Amino acid sequence: MKLLTKALMSVVAAGIFSLLSSSAFAQKETTLFGEITIGKPLSIPQCKKSYESEDIMCFVKLSDPGTVSLSFATNESPDYMRFPPSIFISNNVVIGINFVTNGVIGQSDVFQSLVKKFGQPNSKAIGKVSTVAGVSHDSINAEWQTPELKVLFSGVTKASVYGLVIIGNPEGIKVMTKSNPQREM
Repeated sequence: MKLLTKALMSVVAAGIFSLLSSSAFAQKETTLFGEITIGKPLSIPQCKKSYESEDIMCFVKLSDPGTVSLSFATNESPDYMRFPPSIFISNNVVIGINFVTNGVIGQSDVFQSLVKKFGQPNSKAIGKVSTVAGVSHDSINAEWQTPELKVLFSGVTKASVYGLVIIGNPEGIKVMTKSNPQREM
């Protein structure tokens, strides 16, 4: 009987933890990098010159319709980011953002930043990833999810030693995971 009571208490505790983490995540805002909000129009200006640092955060149009690249103000790009983020737009509204991280080197720091922003993930696993070069690495893989927003994190992708963060509403997630086939948890 004691064993059954302990097992039942563990299940109840896990359920409460899951609800608390989901509700904590649901209450987090969806504003990223201080100025970009999922579900709202892009509120930063277009860059005057392509891919040259400016004094303000701005965007560069890409050849793929509905996608722009974020350009940070001089010296303001996060250290954990390998390449500028891509912002996905539909009907003039931001539906998602993704970016490549430094992967193996900083995956713990990126994961901690995501936890700070979104709370504990709904799921987290440490997996082994073999890159195309045949090198094996541990990869933190995590997912945060509510009906309105999903965050996917791969510390190291199978395609390279880099990591990947995908943040978006359901439409954005569909578009971004389709455009990132190397994204495997």
